[in-house]
Amino acid sequence: MFYICYLCNGLAPLKLACPDCNCPLQDQGKMEDYIGPYSPYMNTAFISDLETMEYTGECEHRIQCTQCGEAFIYQVDMSYIG
Repeated sequence: MFYICYLCNGLAPLKLACPDCNCPLQDQGKMEDYIGPYSPYMNTAFISDLETMEYTGECEHRIQCTQCGEAFIYQVDMSYIG
């Protein structure tokens, strides 16, 4: 199976507002990129398997408010590409 994340690939913008101040949230990248120094160069499915022992078809992104700086984890449902 092959999944694609619309945020990672720039296919759609993030349109979410901060629950605290209602300002726009900005995508800070995949959570896998924060695991270690070489994680951006590793296979995404391999990293997910290491962490959860299964690949769920979701891509976790760190998102942050442009105004108050509050950060959240956002799970993007990945689309199946056949």
